Amino acid sequence: MRFKLVLAIGNPGAEYLHTYHNAGVMAFEYWRSRSDAASIPLTNRPTFSYIRYQNLIGCISRVFMNTSGVAARDCASFFHIEPNHLLVVHDDSDLTVGQFRLCFDRGAGGHHGIESIIQHIGTSAFWRFRIGIRPSLTPDGIPLPHLPAGSFVLSPIPHHDRTALTSVFDQFSDCIDTEIVHETP
Repeated sequence: MRFKLVLAIGNPGAEYLHTYHNAGVMAFEYWRSRSDAASIPLTNRPTFSYIRYQNLIGCISRVFMNTSGVAARDCASFFHIEPNHLLVVHDDSDLTVGQFRLCFDRGAGGHHGIESIIQHIGTSAFWRFRIGIRPSLTPDGIPLPHLPAGSFVLSPIPHHDRTALTSVFDQFSDCIDTEIVHETP
């Protein structure tokens, strides 16, 4: 099995719930809502909440994005999971809305949450499901200039981008379901 522990990172609090920076948490909650995992209540720990579902542990960070490493370290330690079996699901402003990448052992690429994780677990050798959040068009289809990530990551996601993100959330859900069903030795 490639990953045994999935950690969704974002920012806690209702004001951040539907912002681009919370795409990872939204993807995790989307997967839960379409699976039997929806009936399993989250158990809260100081830095993360979790469920156990079949052969997978799913966690949501309860700390702010830039300190995600604390949650990753605490999850991995609490469940005795090596970093190479960790999948972090997160937003990525290097990819446009509707794009995603599954990768292993990559640098942070300027993402402060991933920098924190690498620092706290001592390696970049973990899995990442990168969800594109860079808006490329206005609701009217007009191309947007290349904006600095800080100018939009904490903005609410407009309807047209939510629609595009839903297809990525489907891909994330399929990725998780495949791992659960097709466990490898």
